[in-house]
Amino acid sequence: MFNYLENNPSKKLNRIFLIIGIIIFIPIYYLNYLTILKIFELNILTKLLTSFDTSYFKETIHSISQKGQLNNLFTVYLLNIVSTIGFALIFFSITLIIARSINKASKIFKISFIHPLIVIIIALFDILPSILFLILIKNPNIISDFTTYFINGSYIFRMILIYIEFLWIILMGIFLIIKYIKRKTYNSKNTS
Repeated sequence: MFNYLENNPSKKLNRIFLIIGIIIFIPIYYLNYLTILKIFELNILTKLLTSFDTSYFKETIHSISQKGQLNNLFTVYLLNIVSTIGFALIFFSITLIIARSINKASKIFKISFIHPLIVIIIALFDILPSILFLILIKNPNIISDFTTYFINGSYIFRMILIYIEFLWIILMGIFLIIKYIKRKTYNSKNTS
């Protein structure tokens, strides 16, 4: 798989993925954020996604239903699926660009191609709970410990992976910039 990612998708296709991802993610994520704020405060959403408390989960969904906001919540999770696809395209492309920029003789090169795959895992652990949320919104009676634990566990798991990916991108970005500056400095000294 790693060997496949060294050359596939092509550089041109990878850049297209990046552009499409940006076009999808930014407006849809913003629209989704505004829709969430119509339903509840962000701290309630965070507690809903991290509490592992089925009764709190049921109470929150019931409260949203009483306010007549279930359709908005359904829209939130539909938009979330679309924005997650945009997110995945952006960060798959970025991590692939970074992986291909690393010297093949480097030890880091050997692990660098795992990061585009981690982005795909993040997307799966966002899309699957979103689909489950869509089902629960239409049929709140099936909310159980399993559904709550799956949604909450997926959220925490993907957040850990997102932090790992952001840290990787920042550290490798700094590393590649320093490498580029050193190469430019070395070349300018040799040409003068």
